[in-house]
Amino acid sequence: MGRNSFSLVLLAGVLTSASARAQATILAPPARGTPYPVIRTWHEQSLMMGLTKAEHLEVLRSAVRSGPLGQRGLDRMFKNFEGYGSFDPSTPGMAKNLLLTTSRNGNVGKGAARTHLYAARLSENAQFKLLAINERQYSDEGRMVTDKDVKLRHVGTGRECRLEIKDVSVASQRTNLSKYKIQIDKMAAELSRTGELQAWVNRQSVAAEIKTYARERGISVFEKVISGERHLGKGEMRFDSVLESLDQQAQLHAKARAISGGAQIGFGIVLLVQTAPAAYAELAELRESRMARGNVLRLGEHGILAMSGGMFAVSGAIDLAEGFSKSIAQSSKLATMSKWGGRAGIVGAVAAEGFVYWQWRSGLISERQFVTSTSATAGAMAGAWAGAKAGALAGAYIGGTVGSVVPGLGTAAGVTVGTTIGAFTGGVAGGFAGHWVVAKGAATLYEFKDKERELRYEEFLYAYYGAR
Repeated sequence: MGRNSFSLVLLAGVLTSASARAQATILAPPARGTPYPVIRTWHEQSLMMGLTKAEHLEVLRSAVRSGPLGQRGLDRMFKNFEGYGSFDPSTPGMAKNLLLTTSRNGNVGKGAARTHLYAARLSENAQFKLLAINERQYSDEGRMVTDKDVKLRHVGTGRECRLEIKDVSVASQRTNLSKYKIQIDKMAAELSRTGELQAWVNRQSVAAEIKTYARERGISVFEKVISGERHLGKGEMRFDSVLESLDQQAQLHAKARAISGGAQIGFGIVLLVQTAPAAYAELAELRESRMARGNVLRLGEHGILAMSGGMFAVSGAIDLAEGFSKSIAQSSKLATMSKWGGRAGIVGAVAAEGFVYWQWRSGLISERQFVTSTSATAGAMAGAWAGAKAGALAGAYIGGTVGSVVPGLGTAAGVTVGTTIGAFTGGVAGGFAGHWVVAKGAATLYEFKDKERELRYEEFLYAYYGAR
């Protein structure tokens, strides 16, 4: 009896699923010329049937056929969603944007079609992963502030990118110049806050004013970008060329972050090693109430330098960690922490040098001590940067070579890992080497001056007393 009950329940489930599937296939597509709101509602009802990917694509084909583009547009423009025209309908915003091509508003339909074509090309690109279409951005108060036409991620580095898709004439750009400047300002703010690469992509030429305004704020501008495969006209470029440029930018950005991270962590470690023990000793004297003016100034110098070293080390560690973790590369909070940690380290290092200068001007340390301390700190900074750059280049070469022969790793991943390890190693080694070389050079210079002074003094004594 138990087995019969289980069989009946199983049969009922199968029949229910089959019924739902039948309903999904029975739901008739809209007729040609159906208004966009009706097509959108029909699409939403179809989704409630629990469609597979293939069924969802077929529903979207029917939607395009029902709009102004019709079967011809589906075949010629969208390649029937096959080959170069294929895409994943589950990508956030993809289906919603495609439905806008059925709008009777020509500008809306044309813009949606162009955005879809770019997105479809991304689906076939190995360097980038399409994340979303027309993703809305909200303020802390819940108010929508902007949307991202196309959002993607660079596969090799994890760096996210944003594309603003346009098809506006130069005359229209100049008429609405203030509006486009506001949009570029928002893109620049996003770049500064999260490190997300930004690009302004226009089908037509771009006004010189917008090019200059965007370039000054680090925003890439691409003009005369075509989405099809036809022959290129004068000054035109394919969307694939845009992606190639963004790929290079992402790689250069990752390398720059690795070098910056290696230099910061190398310089930070040198500061910590050189100043933390002295700061601890000065603090111990403070607890014992044996602090003179010189001790207070030295505590300020060493304490601030130690804290600066910690800031630099944390900031550099975050930058370097991007090479190993894409989640860190995508974290806006960590990007902000890295940026402000580095800035705080710079402020602290400058303030600490102020304490050194104060000690020198107060007669608490000699000129030799002042010059040696200041120049050694500068040498550590320069050495860390040079070492991180050299290490990153060597690491990229070695990592790429190893990655090309190790199964499952790959050249791109090998370059990323090698660059990160090389930048760290070179930054630390270069920092200590730079500190030692400059300090040794300063000491040698003053030893030479001492010998020259002694020689002149001996010559004076000989000339003065020898003449008597």
